[in-house]
Amino acid sequence: MLAAGRLAAAASERSEPARYPWCLGVSVSFLGVPREGAVTSRATVLRRGRDVAHIGADARDSSGASVASASLTCSFRADGDNPSASRTALGGAESECTSTGTIAASPYLSAAGVEFLDPAGRIARLRLPCAPNVAENPRRVDDGAIAGLVDSCAAFASYLDDREGFERSGVTVSMSLNLHAAVPEDLLGRAWVLSRSGSCRIAQVEVGGVASGLVAASGVAVYRISG
Repeated sequence: MLAAGRLAAAASERSEPARYPWCLGVSVSFLGVPREGAVTSRATVLRRGRDVAHIGADARDSSGASVASASLTCSFRADGDNPSASRTALGGAESECTSTGTIAASPYLSAAGVEFLDPAGRIARLRLPCAPNVAENPRRVDDGAIAGLVDSCAAFASYLDDREGFERSGVTVSMSLNLHAAVPEDLLGRAWVLSRSGSCRIAQVEVGGVASGLVAASGVAVYRISG
């Protein structure tokens, strides 16, 4: 849906030369699990200003069943212009990573070789190795990969907060994500549970550069653990 949204934003651009659509924020509701075939996304520009576009997108499986919907906000920037990264380091308490854990990963992250790190305490830490891909072009840090990292961090933190650990299945209910800047280095996602509501965990997630600590993205996700 993020990729479809950026394409819709790019198609609405009328400036010469065309500017690059940068996704500032996205809110996603996960409505169901794809049951068959490929997932298709369609995005529509709801309102377009000079520098900002508001976009609605949905995703359906091959049977036509709706599996997700999203609302995106994109801004337009000249080629090569990257939003300035915050100099604030990642928040939350520090914790030592002691071993590699396992959890179902987004296809984006599996392809990128994400490392699931088992922390001491209740802060989930996941590393996304992407420095080789962004050395020449920071845009290669795809917003879909960052969204997948946020999603997986929230899920990992939710299981750390659960007494039965990774024994039960779960699913992401919703996610709200702000993308601050393209940070051209390996990324570290850190998440911790803010509160619980029944079987749902509400997790805060921050993503930043491993070496610099510059904040690339932040968000909140709701993850439901099945009974």
